[in-house]
Amino acid sequence: MMKSVKLAVFALGVVASALVLYGGSLYSTIHDPILAADPVFYTVKAGATLTSVAQELQERGVIKSAFTLRLISRLEGQAPVQAADYQFMPGISVLELYQDLVQGKSLSPERQITLVEGWTIPQMADALAEVEIIASAEAFITASTQNTNRFEERFTFLAERPADASLEGYLFPDTYRFFPLSEPDVVIEKLLTTFDRQVDEAMRAQVRASGRSLHDFVILASIVEREVRSPDEMAVVAGIFANRLEVGMALQADSTVNYITSSGRARSTYEDLAIDSPYNTYKYAGLPKGPISNPGINALRAAAKPADTDYFFFLTDPAGKVYYGKTLEEHNRNRIYL
Repeated sequence: MMKSVKLAVFALGVVASALVLYGGSLYSTIHDPILAADPVFYTVKAGATLTSVAQELQERGVIKSAFTLRLISRLEGQAPVQAADYQFMPGISVLELYQDLVQGKSLSPERQITLVEGWTIPQMADALAEVEIIASAEAFITASTQNTNRFEERFTFLAERPADASLEGYLFPDTYRFFPLSEPDVVIEKLLTTFDRQVDEAMRAQVRASGRSLHDFVILASIVEREVRSPDEMAVVAGIFANRLEVGMALQADSTVNYITSSGRARSTYEDLAIDSPYNTYKYAGLPKGPISNPGINALRAAAKPADTDYFFFLTDPAGKVYYGKTLEEHNRNRIYL
């Protein structure tokens, strides 16, 4: 009898020890931080179950075990997950992640930004970083200027660029909404998608009819964007540049020189004009090496269908009014308005 009692007591001790060990292990697992080293943006769609969400989070490497999340759900009463966009920050526990899912917390509101027509890649990068849509302006610049041929499979219009070209000119300026701390490529792909939609087949047919490549068309639009303001002025200035290109005349666009100097000067200095660069359209005839800005739809339309004009010259006064000239003599007379 005594032997049986001792065996029973021993068995109970083993079970109790196992429960303590399991409980400690379970507590640790539930309270362990998620695996992600960066913020995770995740969308729970309407009708999704915790089981499907847990499995996907495991497959994405956010949590170690889908089973743990399902177990927490059982222990917490099996509340349904809430359909929403979530941002899970590094360091939160699996339990906190579960509580966010069922309570609708950690919602990540998208942030709105307007990327202005004529901005360059660095200007876009600074604006995106300022509102924390991206973590680093430098990372966005790198993603937009190095190894950009990785985007060509999805966006075939990029294939006409030189092999070492950046995405300058193709990042369509518009008003967008992004999750905070998005990857640069996510932002870039959205801008390229908008370009692909705005530069539609009708516009591309106009470009082909002119005998120009799509890349040359974007270069021309990028210059027009930085030279004048209104759609009508853009069409005429595009026509002037087309006239100059046709006869082999230098474009002499101050905007292309400003792209080199980043000075923002309305008029280039003699020192500026002496710079030896393929973007110096005073020194070299023809289009510059690449786009000098990311043009908006009005400049793109003007470059696709320039106005039929006899003008070869133009200038703008400090208020932005444009004066046109057919001859150099007429152009020089217009200089009184500067």
